[in-house]
Formats: sequence, C-alpha cells, structure tokens
Amino acid sequence: MIYTNITTPYSTWYKTKDHKGTPVGTKECTIDDYTVRYYASVEWTVDVILQEAKQAGMKEIYYIDLKTLSILGVFQHNYYIVHGD
Repeated sequence: MIYTNITTPYSTWYKTKDHKGTPVGTKECTIDDYTVRYYASVEWTVDVILQEAKQAGMKEIYYIDLKTLSILGVFQHNYYIVHGD
C-alpha cells in the first residue's frame, strides 16, 4: 500500500466497578511517535504513556487508541490517544 491512515484499539483498562463497559472519560491526551523503519522499530512503554497521561491531568486511564499513518511502509507516524479522567 502506498498510504494508510487507520485507528485501532491499543489497550483497555476496565476501571468500572460493575464491568458494564469502558467509560469514555472527560480527558484526552495524544502522544506522537515518528518512525522511519530500518530493521527495527520502537513502541512506547507503559511508563511513558502513564507519565504523559499524568501530565495531562488524568488519574485514571480507560483506554488507548492507536492512530497510524503510514507512507510506503517506510515512514510511520503513530498517535497514542489516551482517554480517561
């Protein structure tokens, strides 16, 4: 493919007591990650995601979406979109 731009679930944390679904949350932060693929790639660690969410004022994370923009499979821009309160 020449160009893709997709959003997929990255992770969910079920913080509700009744487990009837994941709340949307009132806050959101986005973490940018640029990658030029050359035999290796790096993903954000959970610690970095938690630190960025804390800086955005979140005390609880409900779920994370991963939005990926890719050009020719060589250049990739990932957005980790963190949702919570």
